[in-house]
Amino acid sequence: MATSDRHCEREEIVTKAIKKLQQTKDPLTHQDIIDYLADPIAVSFNEFKSVDKVKSVWTRTFKYAAQACEADIEQQPSSWEIVENKINEKFYIDQPVDDEGKQNREPTTASKSKSKSSSLKMRLTDEEKDEVEETFASLNKERFWTLQATIDEASKTGIPAESVEEKIKKFAVNCNYRHPSQSFVIDLGDENWKEVFTRAELTEIEQYGDPLLLPVEPDIQKQLDELSKVSTAVDAYKFAQKVDHDPTDNLLPWLVISLMTSSQYFIKNVDVDSFMEADKQYRMFGFVNDIYTCSDITVSGKEKASKANASACNKKRKLSAVDEVQRKAMGRKMDVVYIGGRKELGCMEVGSHVDQTKEWTDGRLKMPVVMKDMLLQIVEEAPALLHKIGITGYLINGNEITLLYMDAPKGYITRIRRTKPISYPSCSDDFVIRIIPVLQLATIAKQKMEATLYQYQHTAIPLQAAVHAGPILPPCLSTTSSSSSPTSSILSTSLSSASSSKKQRQ
Repeated sequence: MATSDRHCEREEIVTKAIKKLQQTKDPLTHQDIIDYLADPIAVSFNEFKSVDKVKSVWTRTFKYAAQACEADIEQQPSSWEIVENKINEKFYIDQPVDDEGKQNREPTTASKSKSKSSSLKMRLTDEEKDEVEETFASLNKERFWTLQATIDEASKTGIPAESVEEKIKKFAVNCNYRHPSQSFVIDLGDENWKEVFTRAELTEIEQYGDPLLLPVEPDIQKQLDELSKVSTAVDAYKFAQKVDHDPTDNLLPWLVISLMTSSQYFIKNVDVDSFMEADKQYRMFGFVNDIYTCSDITVSGKEKASKANASACNKKRKLSAVDEVQRKAMGRKMDVVYIGGRKELGCMEVGSHVDQTKEWTDGRLKMPVVMKDMLLQIVEEAPALLHKIGITGYLINGNEITLLYMDAPKGYITRIRRTKPISYPSCSDDFVIRIIPVLQLATIAKQKMEATLYQYQHTAIPLQAAVHAGPILPPCLSTTSSSSSPTSSILSTSLSSASSSKKQRQ
């Protein structure tokens, strides 16, 4: 594509963004545009090979586009941090660090050919395998979870029954690449587990404890049952207008507003398939977060860094002695973090279009680690909650949304169960039958987060001495390999210091 064509394409993207943002932003700022277009701006780094060049080109484009559509953009200092973070994630995977712990910013031949699938192919080192073995050795075998299906099979074959922990550890150290198993996480949506457990064993793991899906709140389900009797987006809008409700209630006003807002896209023939990442999060699936309005749970967006993950990352930090103190690490940034009672109760990751690689990177590598760190932060403070609470996650991939739920059903195992992806409506005719399960999903996720918050706020936290003891749950795998950079370490819960990286390279 010629340079002039790329310029026109950028200007068209910015013009569309300005027109959309003007509907909700007054005054409109450069920061609003940067946040809205963070993804396409970051992708353009592949063309310019320089962060400064990216900033200058897009800043000029903002000016030209604003003039073209006669828009007033308020001049004030802007932060490009969100764009820089996305550039790091997309283009600096597996880049070496220098002696000061800084990443090499010069693109190499290898880095140019890297795709975002690199994070799915991070080699597991011998040191990391040793760490898994050490973690396993620190566990109390009396707490291990041995499945009834395993015991029944062992009685037939005469082979001793292995616990879930033993099977996961054996698989984890035999892996050539990083995998959640090395953090003792079993994601039941991962096909790899079919090679480790029998169908009966997986069924038992999945069905143990409370079900994944809870009954929908009666008042909401009653209205959804009535809604199912109509057909189109216009019908749904008119239905919502007639719902008798008290505006001070929590859920019925949310349902009415969600139906009226969502149906408008199809009444007015808005092309929802062209929505970018921010549109998916704040417009298409905005009601998923709006449900927490006036609740005790706060929705923190704009790529919020997880404090629980940061705490886990810095757990092995110590004062300078033989080695220099490690730099303080940031937590993994999520598109949304849900917070209640000063604790993180869940998170969300959003992708603007269907992308299996991004879905796996976010939903099967990044989110499980962050969610486990959230769970650990609560149960390490209140051990009595170990098998009573869970962490909720949303994964939006294009026009589909999936609910993830992590808990610790028994023993030392952390389990992830997930719903099948649910599609957003595609037209007026399928609006009602598609929007109902998404609304149900939102109410169920709220129930789960509120249940965890209630348990935490009503559990006594005893006075305890800080002693060295075995883990309540195994921590996530830490980074020990010099080939892994801090920004790209998906399964990381601690950052290697600059000095240790230097020693390993030597």
